[in-house]
Amino acid sequence: MKTFKYKMIENKLKAELCNGEHQQGDRFHTERSLAARYGVSPVTVRQALAALVEEGWLERRQGSGTYVCDPYQRRKEDIGVIYIDDFSGNPLLIQTITLIIKAANRRRREVKIFTYRKGMLHLGKDTFNEAIAEKRLSGLLPVSRLNAEELAYLHDSRLSTVLLFNESPISGIGSVISDDNTAVSMMIEHLSSLGHRRIALVNGVGGSALQEAFLGCLSEKGLDCGDGLCSVQQWSEAGGRAGFKKILDTDKRPTAVIAADEQLALGVMHQAADAGLDIPGDLSLIVGSDRLPPQMYPAWPTAMDVDYEAIAEKALDMLLGRKPMINLTIPPRLVIRDTTRGIDRR
Repeated sequence: MKTFKYKMIENKLKAELCNGEHQQGDRFHTERSLAARYGVSPVTVRQALAALVEEGWLERRQGSGTYVCDPYQRRKEDIGVIYIDDFSGNPLLIQTITLIIKAANRRRREVKIFTYRKGMLHLGKDTFNEAIAEKRLSGLLPVSRLNAEELAYLHDSRLSTVLLFNESPISGIGSVISDDNTAVSMMIEHLSSLGHRRIALVNGVGGSALQEAFLGCLSEKGLDCGDGLCSVQQWSEAGGRAGFKKILDTDKRPTAVIAADEQLALGVMHQAADAGLDIPGDLSLIVGSDRLPPQMYPAWPTAMDVDYEAIAEKALDMLLGRKPMINLTIPPRLVIRDTTRGIDRR
C-alpha cells in the first residue's frame, strides 16, 4: 500500500516528539529546514505539520512559528461553541451549531457548548471562563457577535478563536463570514432592476457593517437614502415586526424591503399582512440568508443563499491550523423566488 511522503514525514516527526527530543514550548523545525532534510517541497512538509497541529502535538503562533505542545495539550480535543443565552432555542442558531458539530465530528473532535449573558463574556465566573482558565479547550467558535472588550479577552487568553458572524479586527483571531458587501450589492441591483427606488432595511443589533454597505450602495445607485429607511431591532420575528412597523410609520412607505435574516423576514411578512399589504403585489421582499424551508413562510422569499456548511468547514480548518488566521469571506448567491416583482406590474 502506497504511503504518501507527508505521512512518512509526519510519523518521523511524531517519533521525535514521543521520544522527548523536544520540550514543551520549544520552537519546532521550520518548513524550509524540514524540506531540505527530507528532500521534499515545502507543500509536503506543510501537510505533515498541519496534521501534527490538528492532533495537538504542535501549535502555530501567528507571525512567530510552530511550537511544541505539552502532553496535556495533546489530550485536548474539545472545541468550544459559545453564544448569548438570549438566543437559546433559536432555530437558526441550532442549525449553525449542528453544522459545526458535523464538521468537528469529521475531524474527530468533540464540541462543548457554552452560553453567556450579553456583554458579560469577559466578566462572568461561569463554566466557560473556568474552561478558559484550566485550558480545557483546543479552540473556540463564537456564534454570537462579540464586542471589542470580549474580543480582547479572548485574544489575551491565547485560545485559538475563529469568528463566524463578524470580521475580526485583531491579528491572531480569524473569521469566516458571508460577504455582506457582495450580498447587499446583488440584492439592491435586483430590486433596482425591477424599478424599485425606495428600498428599506430591517437589520439586527450589531449588524452595522451590513447597514453601512446598504446605505453606501443606495448612494452609489442614486436611490433614496432618506431617514426612516433603516430600522435596527433584535434578531427575532418580533424584532422584524417592530422594525417594519417603524418604517411604515414614515411619510412615504418603501416599495421593497431587505430583511437581514429569516426571523426578521417572518416578522416583516406578518406585519405587512397586518397592514393590508400584499407581498409581492404591494411590497417586494428579499432575505439576507436562506436557512429555513419554504413551509415556514407565508410565501417562499427571494433570498441570498449563503453556504453555511462551507463556513463551518473552513472555520474548523482555520481553528485547527490547516488554514492561516485571516478574515475569510464566502461569496453568496441570489435565489429569485416569489416575493419580488417589478414596479411596472402593479
